[in-house]
Amino acid sequence: MRYVKIGSTRSVYVFLMMRTYFLVKMEFTSWYCDNCNKGVAKLFQSVVKLQARQDKLENRVDSVVEEVKGMREDLNRVENKISEMYELEKIKEVVDEQLQGVDSKLVSVNSALDKVRSKALEEKDKENRACNIIMYNVNESVKPSKEDRWKDDKKLCLDLFNKVLGVPIREEDMKRFLRLGKADDASRTRPVLIQFRDRILKNMIMESLSKLKDADDVFKKIIFAHDMTRTERQECKELVEEAKKKQLEDTSGEFIYRVRGTPGNLRIDRIRKRH
Repeated sequence: MRYVKIGSTRSVYVFLMMRTYFLVKMEFTSWYCDNCNKGVAKLFQSVVKLQARQDKLENRVDSVVEEVKGMREDLNRVENKISEMYELEKIKEVVDEQLQGVDSKLVSVNSALDKVRSKALEEKDKENRACNIIMYNVNESVKPSKEDRWKDDKKLCLDLFNKVLGVPIREEDMKRFLRLGKADDASRTRPVLIQFRDRILKNMIMESLSKLKDADDVFKKIIFAHDMTRTERQECKELVEEAKKKQLEDTSGEFIYRVRGTPGNLRIDRIRKRH
């Protein structure tokens, strides 16, 4: 151990003050013995490594925080998307409900239009048949020529109208004259359809049918009918069935039931029998 000789107390005091000053200012200076100095070196190394790990961990934590923040933002976007989808689903349900109402109204409108069209077609068909009559049990000519048979049929009908019913009908008053059906069944007399040039002539004939009761047998058996539409024929068929039912149910034997009236205004009349 070396000794330094210090001259005076003042010099010692100055020396101590200077040493203290330098020790305070020298922040990175450490004073250890040789044995402790080795341990401190290792400790410093461990501290440095620990500090490096801590810095790395803090960086990783910051990275995780940023990832979590990004995930939270993604989650918010997903939640917003779900909310939008939910709102859209509600809107879709409302729209679907309204569309169902519209579809129902369209069905009703289409149904009404179909009824109007059907009614219009029915009225048009009825108008086209308004001047027509159908005659049943009119004897058919057996001549081989179709032209000759047509002439015979026409002459028979003109004789019926003019001589029996007293209605002045000329050949030119008949716009159409034809047998209904094919001429391949000799056992069946085909009905005759006649279309007159106006409704007045047809009505005159229908109002004169009571004269048939005094006519010859060849005319008396002829039955006259209106040319009805399909709807009117169905209505007439149902009324005829109802008239037959009433006839069976009437046990008095005093009445008969007949369908009377014009197409569209048909009815069942109860008629007292003549004794």
